[in-house]
Amino acid sequence: MTRYRRPPGTYGFPQLGKWIDMADFFFVSGWHKFFERRLQQYDSTVFRTPMFQNTVVVMDHMAISALFDTTPFIQDYGFGSAVPPRPLVGHVAPSVFETGVLHDNPKAFYFALLRRRATSLPAVFEEVLGEYEMRWAKLGRFSWRDEIETFTMDFVLRWILEVRFDTAKARLIYNNILTDRTWRVAQFFPWTRYSKSLRYYEELLRAIEGADGFEAIMQIARVFGLSDRTYVAKQIAFLTGMNSYLGLQNLFKSIVGELSSRADVRAALEQQLAGWSPGPVFSTRLPAVDAFIMEVLRQHPPVFFIFGRAIDEVELQSASGSFSIAKGERLLGVIPFAHSDPEAFPDPTSFKPERFQDPEARMRLIWPRGIHDRPAAIEDRTCPGKDVALLIAHAFCTTLVTRYQWTAVQPIKWDNRRYSLNVAAPMGELNVAGFAVRDEQARHARVAQA
Repeated sequence: MTRYRRPPGTYGFPQLGKWIDMADFFFVSGWHKFFERRLQQYDSTVFRTPMFQNTVVVMDHMAISALFDTTPFIQDYGFGSAVPPRPLVGHVAPSVFETGVLHDNPKAFYFALLRRRATSLPAVFEEVLGEYEMRWAKLGRFSWRDEIETFTMDFVLRWILEVRFDTAKARLIYNNILTDRTWRVAQFFPWTRYSKSLRYYEELLRAIEGADGFEAIMQIARVFGLSDRTYVAKQIAFLTGMNSYLGLQNLFKSIVGELSSRADVRAALEQQLAGWSPGPVFSTRLPAVDAFIMEVLRQHPPVFFIFGRAIDEVELQSASGSFSIAKGERLLGVIPFAHSDPEAFPDPTSFKPERFQDPEARMRLIWPRGIHDRPAAIEDRTCPGKDVALLIAHAFCTTLVTRYQWTAVQPIKWDNRRYSLNVAAPMGELNVAGFAVRDEQARHARVAQA
């Protein structure tokens, strides 16, 4: 059995080792070099770090896949800065951090809610996109970063909750929900981002509970034993803000970034979509667009890290051997490194959508907290909206390629150093110029048909 080594310099001083690793991760090496150096140092894809508490890091595809199983690993609210401050989730642990019925019942409710809202998805998408499309065409030059964030938040709230809310306030809450490490002090000063976020969070909860469609949502929730309106509103706020908004806007930015910087890839997509007839973008999913999105997800996974706590002793199988995990130990899976494994994805540094013509490659893609083609289930740790997110991303990408044209003002780059909620998205404002709608008449026809 393989044994992992303890990081050097921590014997007898666990807190010193924690702060050294935290400083290296956030301020010195950055997230990519931090893990890369330790991978080389230990010559193992499994090793320990005192960062995020005493944690076992797993970096290969085989080991990470175990963290998606229902047993013996669970998530909980125990990773310090890796979870939101409790006041920003209404002092109620989001169901993703729970286990048993506290996890399964809300997740069953989310599945039912998504099924209920499925029929309205195309119409709401076209309605919201149409509004923003006119704005973008009028501006001509703008920041994709800001516009995508605003569009995504607006779309998610209007589709899932049938509610309109100030997108600037909602973005402030969820763009900073994990990044304000001074919140215990900031709460005493009303002008800080944290204090503003807390006030806006209360406004958002009132808007959710007061929405015209909230009673219909409660009818679905009661089927699964969720009768407390405020509790349901808090879980829904996290689902729409933390999960749906943050995941989708990261993915949308990366789609825009790759289309803006890879003229050959975009030209190939345009050619394959040349026969695309005016109609709802949800009517058909084309393999070429699917493969492009999968390659975007491989290189820029919206979820970088996954966490698990062992609820029993287990032997973890990995590319570096077998490791004994004790009950109560915490594990951290690093998805970008699993997606860069040449054994799983040959020539991993190249952008090759065609690799996903191979069914085995599709199975190896980790999206977002589980293997791509594995259907999400109530009891597992895979996001309930993973499949609908891909459907929305396909519609968004198809729309960009077939309807719009624009030019990136500056080269698009991704950051392998700084870690944040937008770590998967390209850097900067993503300024573009010359934005134009190619076929206005066709757009109106699609809106009417949706």
